[in-house]
Amino acid sequence: MGSVMKDETMLSDTGVVKYIDLEGGFYGIIADDGERYYPINMGQEYQVDGLSVRYTYRFRHDVASIHMWGKPIEITNIQKLNED
Repeated sequence: MGSVMKDETMLSDTGVVKYIDLEGGFYGIIADDGERYYPINMGQEYQVDGLSVRYTYRFRHDVASIHMWGKPIEITNIQKLNED
């Protein structure tokens, strides 16, 4: 049949949540290495511009989005990082 488009490889990273003012506005994550991610399932409590987070995710190649920004990811775990 067809190939599976969801990558089951789990990855972990840290980054900063950013409000992106494109196509009606949405929240993305800019990883510490500068990579841009479009989380398809980030909870409301993490949708805070400038919030530092640690997150575990997998790429979602089967997701279409109107947002022409970042790589679509599915977050499996996320936590706020303490700012000292």
